[in-house]
Amino acid sequence: SGFIVNTLNPGVISFWVIMAASLSSVYSFNHQVIIFATCLGINVLADTAKVLGAGFIGKKLSDGNIQLINRISGWLYLVFGISILSGIIYTLLKD
Repeated sequence: SGFIVNTLNPGVISFWVIMAASLSSVYSFNHQVIIFATCLGINVLADTAKVLGAGFIGKKLSDGNIQLINRISGWLYLVFGISILSGIIYTLLKD
């Protein structure tokens, strides 16, 4: 169901329409079919890998591991936020 929901996402559909419009002037129809089939195949393989990876990782996660991951990601968000904020402040004060 996740693959179908991802495929029917308006952002994904608009991306494919924009790509089709931009490729139609550059490549022939046969090349377009090859490009789209390759992209669709890669998308299906990536979604399959995500599902299999989630199943593998889901068995390894415990409450302690999830808490550790949450703390690490929280610290990373904090560090990146402070660095972005300091860059903005530096740019504003420099002018």
